[in-house]
Order: sequence, then structure tokens, then C-alpha cells
Amino acid sequence: GMDLNGKELILDADADTSITADTDDTIDIRIAGADDFQITANSFNALSGSSIVVDSGATLSIPSGGVISGPGFVGKVLVFSGIFGS
Repeated sequence: GMDLNGKELILDADADTSITADTDDTIDIRIAGADDFQITANSFNALSGSSIVVDSGATLSIPSGGVISGPGFVGKVLVFSGIFGS
């Protein structure tokens, strides 16, 4: 395999989209010059200003016992069983 040893892998012609792993066990994804996403051992994070969008026709699956959390969900109860099954 290819060993980048923490160096940036540039993905596009104008060099503003890349993947780096310069911090141990963390992968950073930069798109159009902005740090958009970060992946660690058990987490995929959309960084400030970025979104995760599920297009029409796509499926978002949350396993039994899974948790949706964040400022928009504090104190709210979401019921998915009628939509996604129980």
C-alpha cells in the first residue's frame, strides 16, 4: 500500500480538496478549502458549517438503541418506528 506518513493527499486540480491524517487516529477531509468532516475510530463528524444530507430516495438507518443527539434534539422525543419499523 501507499504510506503518506501523515502528509496531505490532494484530490483535485486546484488543490483545495484533500484528505489528511496528521493527527494520530484522526482523518480530516477538506473540501473547497474548508475543513468539513473528521473521522475517528467510532465517529464521523460534520464540522461547524458542514451538513450531512440524506437525498430523496436514500435511506438513513439508525440501529436499535442508536441515539440522535445535538442542540436541535435536546428535550425532544422522536418517533421513527412508524416510519422505519420497530
